[in-house]
Amino acid sequence: MYNLLLVPDSEKCAQCGRETTRFIQFYYGAQTLREYALGERIEWGGASQEGVSGHHHVALKGFNTGCPHCGYDDDMEFRIDIVDDVIVSAVPDDGTTDFLAQDHYYWVVLED
Repeated sequence: MYNLLLVPDSEKCAQCGRETTRFIQFYYGAQTLREYALGERIEWGGASQEGVSGHHHVALKGFNTGCPHCGYDDDMEFRIDIVDDVIVSAVPDDGTTDFLAQDHYYWVVLED
Protein backbone atom coordinates (compact mmCIF):
# COMPACT_ATOMS: atom_id res chain seq x y z
CA MET A 1 0.00 0.00 0.00
CA TYR A 2 0.99 3.64 -0.34
CA ASN A 3 -0.33 7.20 -0.05
CA LEU A 4 -0.65 10.03 -2.57
CA LEU A 5 0.38 13.68 -2.48
CA LEU A 6 -1.46 16.16 -4.69
CA VAL A 7 0.86 18.61 -6.43
CA PRO A 8 -0.94 21.97 -6.17
CA ASP A 9 -0.01 23.31 -9.63
CA SER A 10 -1.73 21.95 -12.72
CA GLU A 11 0.29 21.22 -15.83
CA LYS A 12 -0.22 20.02 -19.39
CA CYS A 13 0.43 16.37 -20.16
CA ALA A 14 3.37 16.00 -22.56
CA GLN A 15 1.52 13.29 -24.48
CA CYS A 16 -2.19 14.24 -24.66
CA GLY A 17 -1.87 17.99 -23.94
CA ARG A 18 -4.74 18.04 -21.43
CA GLU A 19 -4.54 19.99 -18.17
CA THR A 20 -3.82 17.60 -15.36
CA THR A 21 -3.01 17.55 -11.68
CA ARG A 22 -0.07 15.39 -10.70
CA PHE A 23 -0.24 12.93 -7.83
CA ILE A 24 2.93 11.59 -6.22
CA GLN A 25 2.90 8.12 -4.73
CA PHE A 26 4.87 7.70 -1.47
CA TYR A 27 5.49 5.12 1.24
CA TYR A 28 5.37 6.72 4.69
CA GLY A 29 2.93 6.84 7.58
CA ALA A 30 -0.23 4.74 7.69
CA GLN A 31 -0.48 3.16 4.23
CA THR A 32 -4.17 3.78 3.46
CA LEU A 33 -4.20 5.17 -0.11
CA ARG A 34 -4.96 8.54 1.44
CA GLU A 35 -4.66 11.66 -0.70
CA TYR A 36 -2.64 14.36 1.06
CA ALA A 37 -2.00 18.01 0.22
CA LEU A 38 0.96 20.18 1.21
CA GLY A 39 0.61 21.34 4.82
CA GLU A 40 -1.23 18.25 6.01
CA ARG A 41 -0.09 16.08 8.91
CA ILE A 42 0.86 12.46 8.23
CA GLU A 43 -1.50 9.93 9.83
CA TRP A 44 -0.08 7.00 11.80
CA GLY A 45 -1.41 3.61 12.86
CA GLY A 46 -3.27 0.81 11.19
CA ALA A 47 -2.26 -2.55 9.81
CA SER A 48 0.21 -1.23 7.22
CA GLN A 49 2.65 1.47 8.26
CA GLU A 50 6.05 2.67 7.00
CA GLY A 51 8.40 4.66 9.24
CA VAL A 52 7.75 6.05 12.71
CA SER A 53 6.27 9.28 13.93
CA GLY A 54 8.33 11.91 15.71
CA HIS A 55 11.37 12.54 13.53
CA HIS A 56 12.03 16.26 13.13
CA HIS A 57 12.84 16.11 9.41
CA VAL A 58 12.31 13.23 6.99
CA ALA A 59 12.75 13.20 3.21
CA LEU A 60 10.75 10.74 1.12
CA LYS A 61 11.19 9.38 -2.38
CA GLY A 62 8.02 10.02 -4.38
CA PHE A 63 6.94 8.51 -7.69
CA ASN A 64 4.77 10.04 -10.41
CA THR A 65 1.43 8.27 -10.93
CA GLY A 66 0.99 9.28 -14.58
CA CYS A 67 -1.58 11.32 -16.47
CA PRO A 68 -5.12 10.50 -15.32
CA HIS A 69 -6.42 11.10 -18.86
CA CYS A 70 -4.10 9.05 -21.09
CA GLY A 71 -1.86 7.18 -18.62
CA TYR A 72 1.40 8.74 -19.86
CA ASP A 73 4.11 8.47 -17.20
CA ASP A 74 7.23 10.64 -17.52
CA ASP A 75 8.95 8.57 -14.78
CA MET A 76 9.65 11.74 -12.80
CA GLU A 77 10.66 11.13 -9.20
CA PHE A 78 10.24 13.59 -6.34
CA ARG A 79 11.67 14.48 -2.96
CA ILE A 80 8.96 15.10 -0.38
CA ASP A 81 10.06 16.81 2.84
CA ILE A 82 8.21 16.26 6.10
CA VAL A 83 8.96 18.36 9.19
CA ASP A 84 7.43 17.34 12.52
CA ASP A 85 5.06 14.98 10.64
CA VAL A 86 3.74 17.76 8.33
CA ILE A 87 4.30 17.66 4.55
CA VAL A 88 6.13 20.89 3.74
CA SER A 89 7.39 20.48 0.16
CA ALA A 90 7.59 18.31 -2.93
CA VAL A 91 10.19 19.01 -5.62
CA PRO A 92 11.69 16.98 -8.47
CA ASP A 93 14.36 14.67 -7.05
CA ASP A 94 17.87 15.73 -8.02
CA GLY A 95 19.35 12.33 -7.11
CA THR A 96 21.65 13.56 -4.35
CA THR A 97 19.93 11.58 -1.55
CA ASP A 98 20.46 7.82 -1.60
CA PHE A 99 17.11 6.95 -0.07
CA LEU A 100 17.66 3.20 -0.17
CA ALA A 101 20.90 3.50 1.85
CA GLN A 102 18.66 3.33 4.95
CA ASP A 103 16.79 0.34 3.40
CA HIS A 104 13.54 2.18 2.64
CA TYR A 105 12.13 5.05 0.57
CA TYR A 106 12.54 7.63 3.31
CA TRP A 107 15.62 9.26 4.78
CA VAL A 108 15.80 10.54 8.34
CA VAL A 109 17.45 13.91 7.74
CA LEU A 110 17.34 15.16 11.32
CA GLU A 111 16.23 13.50 14.53
CA ASP A 112 14.22 15.54 17.03
